Amino acid sequence: MKKKPLECALYLLELRDRTEGEIRDKMRMKKYEPAEIDSTIQFLTDKDFINDERFVKNLIRNNTDFGTKGKYKIRQKLIQLKVPADLIEQNLNGIDSDDELQRATELAEKWLAKQRNILPEKRYEKLGRHLISRGYEWDIVKDVMEKLL
Repeated sequence: MKKKPLECALYLLELRDRTEGEIRDKMRMKKYEPAEIDSTIQFLTDKDFINDERFVKNLIRNNTDFGTKGKYKIRQKLIQLKVPADLIEQNLNGIDSDDELQRATELAEKWLAKQRNILPEKRYEKLGRHLISRGYEWDIVKDVMEKLL
């Protein structure tokens, strides 16, 4: 027997915080009617079970305070989670570039400490690729590499 739309949505939210877009996609995959989905989303939004702005702020805070991801990586994750573009840009502009530079520097120092066997001429290239793969902007990567290498 198929669950009611609200039960399905609440089950998804019980596992972890989700965006409105994620809930919509999951409910479409479960073949709920668009009207049921809309009313469920409206109810959950009114009761503040779904709040995309809170979700974005928490994800950015977790990835900047505890993680090693740069703006580009965070932006890609938010796009993947179906967050509206204006909300993404509004919140990503609040990330301090000095903090991002500091996080990139710490990440690079840890990486260099583990990579002692790499030839010096290859370090610049490999460190750059490592930082870019973590989502840091080229200007920040360049500053870190000039400082450390």
